[in-house]
Parts: sequence; structure tokens; C-alpha cells
Amino acid sequence: MPTPFTHLYAAQAALTDPLIPEATRQFLNEHQRAYLLGSVVADGHFLAKLRRADTHFYSYDEPITVTPWRVMLMRYPRLWLASDADHRAFLAGYVFHLTLDEVWTMEMLAAHFGHGQWGTQQQRFLMLHVMLIGMDERDLGLLDERSWSAMHESTPGDWLPFLPAPALREWGDLMYDQVKPNGYSKTFDIIAPRVGMTPDELRALMLDHERAERELWVHIPRETLAQVEARMVEAAREQLLTYLHESAKQPTRHDSENAEQ
Repeated sequence: MPTPFTHLYAAQAALTDPLIPEATRQFLNEHQRAYLLGSVVADGHFLAKLRRADTHFYSYDEPITVTPWRVMLMRYPRLWLASDADHRAFLAGYVFHLTLDEVWTMEMLAAHFGHGQWGTQQQRFLMLHVMLIGMDERDLGLLDERSWSAMHESTPGDWLPFLPAPALREWGDLMYDQVKPNGYSKTFDIIAPRVGMTPDELRALMLDHERAERELWVHIPRETLAQVEARMVEAAREQLLTYLHESAKQPTRHDSENAEQ
């Protein structure tokens, strides 16, 4: 559920993460445009008239019993057969995205907002978005040229059976218009209607730090957010490595097709 900017920064940071083996970092950096695009496209589901659950492989109203990226590959086993290295890096980014959302859903959204005993449901919903926007603004400011160019210059192929290549390219273009230098972030425009406010009203709320302290941070300390974010990154790193390890045992789609001839 974190915004695309938060997803993109987390994926960008993984490119230099010393806890990821050097060979893996080299692979991701060599194919970083595809990998970074893969780390955000799940949130472009609306471009193909899909529901969020169709690209994230879980619903908020049901418990997560199988990690979502494995649900994706069980549903679409052909994805084990990456067409080339770019495709495999793209899928690694997708795995990274799904894992971040999985941990966020269970450890922050459900634990502290869905089942929280503070405030009203409406207040918790509003303060959830205050938290998300704060993360969004922080992470947008940390994006660098790797992420800008990835959104603008990626050339995805037929990489997902549920999101066509034109939708992937369109999502990259929409992201680029926001993350490029002097771009215009649409975060307030997108979130304001969800919480029954205008973008200007929501911007004013974000500047009301006393209200945020009173209605959000007293119930969910910033240390709790930091701990959850650290676990998100740890889990995403682990699952990315697991996917790459397991997918390395699979033939590429090109190899498979040649074997069939």
C-alpha cells in the first residue's frame, strides 16, 4: 500500500545494498531499468481496468496465507520462464514490490489501523494517509537519475500475462512525469478524494504537525514505523534473492522454445 515513490526508492536503495551479494547487485544494476519498472508497475492496475487484487495477488479482507509473489507464479507458471535477463530483472522488481506490500499490510495496516483501538475508523483511515504521504514526500526527494531514466527509458515487452506492454509503458510515463526533476507529483490529487478532501485541504492537513502528533504519532510512534519499514526491506531483500535463486534453475523462455523445436 505504500505509494509508488516509496516502492521506487526502496528498490533503488537495493541496488547498493551491501546485504545483497555483489553478483546479484551487478545483475540488477546491469538491468536496472527493467528492475525498477518492475518494482512499481503493480500499482498501475487501473490502466488495464484491473482491480488491485489482480496485480497484488491478495485482498485486504482475506488473510495472507501464501506470499503473494508465489501466488502470482502459481497462477501464471509461464512467468518462471523469463524471456531474457531484462524480463527476469523486471520480475525480481515485481517480487520486491509484492513483498513490501505484504509486510506493510500485515504489520502496519492490519495491526495498527485495521485492528487499532484508537480513534474512530474514519480518523484511522485519514491518519493512515497522512503517514503514507509523509513517506511519499520523503522518498520522492531521495530518487535519483537511475529511477528517472528507468521510468522514461524502459522498453518492456510482453512480460506479464495480466498487464499488457502498453500499460507498462504508460505507467512508466506517468511515473516519469512525476519523478523527473521539476516534475509534478500527483499524490495529493490521487489521495484527496479517498479521504473526502480537496488537494489543498489535504496539503493544509499535512502542515498541521500538532494535529498529526495528537491524532497519529501518539498512537503509532515513529519508531514503530521505522521498525516496520526495516522489516519490509529485510523481507523484500530475502524474497528477491529467493526468487532469483529459484528462477536461475529454470530455462529461459527462449531456451524452452528452442528445446521444443
